[in-house]
Amino acid sequence: MLYIDYEFPSVIVGFDPIRGEVRWRRPLGNIATDVEVDSTSHHVYATTSSFSGQQSTLFILDGATGRVLFTILTDAGDNGIALDMKRQQVYVASPDSGTVDVFTFLSGWQSGPIHIMLQRLRIGAHPQGLGVNSRLGRLYVADGTEHIVTVVDEESGHILVTVPIANGPLHPLRVDEATGRVYIVCSTGRELD
Repeated sequence: MLYIDYEFPSVIVGFDPIRGEVRWRRPLGNIATDVEVDSTSHHVYATTSSFSGQQSTLFILDGATGRVLFTILTDAGDNGIALDMKRQQVYVASPDSGTVDVFTFLSGWQSGPIHIMLQRLRIGAHPQGLGVNSRLGRLYVADGTEHIVTVVDEESGHILVTVPIANGPLHPLRVDEATGRVYIVCSTGRELD
């Protein structure tokens, strides 16, 4: 399955590329901001923000049917998502509030009722893009105003290093766990860092 995020109107689509057909459509909130999928559980994670910009929502969907399994409010912004399947955590960047929400699954990562613990990290002024290296236990946070990537130890939550990058980093960041490289699109800087 391929999952497509239509920003406006906010719709997540489950597309079957083998059959060449849309299997399901799920309208969510006002503006869809990101979508990620766990290929083992087939859960789809999507964030939306409201027109008023006052709140955002993380949705967890069944990848086969599009049924909403769980919702939880997050801080406002053009939220980006990163998954750490090894640690069973979902990260949501909230650039308007300068926070990254860490949702740790207490149960329900693969199946069953979903119970989540929330921790909120303050990382930079405008955390925008997120990426995870599960093997190293590193969270990468690109800041949209400070033009840096902050590397965070997932276990302790401590900042390990900040790295300068070009202007305008966007989510999603991509991490090659085999090489340890992190790829970031910087729109204003017109480059790939």
